[in-house]
Amino acid sequence: MTNDVAMTQAELLLAMKRQPGVENRHHVLKGVVDFVPVYLKSNERIDAFAFLGYIAVLVHALMERELRTAMREAGIAALPLYPEGRACKGPTAARVIEIFEPLCAHELVENDQVLRRYDPALSKLHRQILDLLEVPATAYQAAQTTPR
Repeated sequence: MTNDVAMTQAELLLAMKRQPGVENRHHVLKGVVDFVPVYLKSNERIDAFAFLGYIAVLVHALMERELRTAMREAGIAALPLYPEGRACKGPTAARVIEIFEPLCAHELVENDQVLRRYDPALSKLHRQILDLLEVPATAYQAAQTTPR
């Protein structure tokens, strides 16, 4: 249904076929990003909050598009993103983020001195995804910091 009386039947059909894509992004906003109602006192804060939600959905969409395009260009039909290494033909940003979520760097500190840094161990899959997204693996290494 629409209130646009100027649309032809063909245009209406095309618009309806785009609906699942719009609903999928709405799912990302409400589910993955966890965009929930909050009480804000000013219109500026409401606008800023909505803008952040928009940016989060945009980043998810761009991440998925870049990864899927890189897979297609590299001739990769699927990545083993699911448990037990099952293949995934259309990776989602949410699944990629889940795979990278446990990675973290640690520092061993004594008397305000960093004694040792421990970088996360990147698996072959992590490195493959980073390569496809053109993100250097050094992004997952602890930055050289000065002693505290």
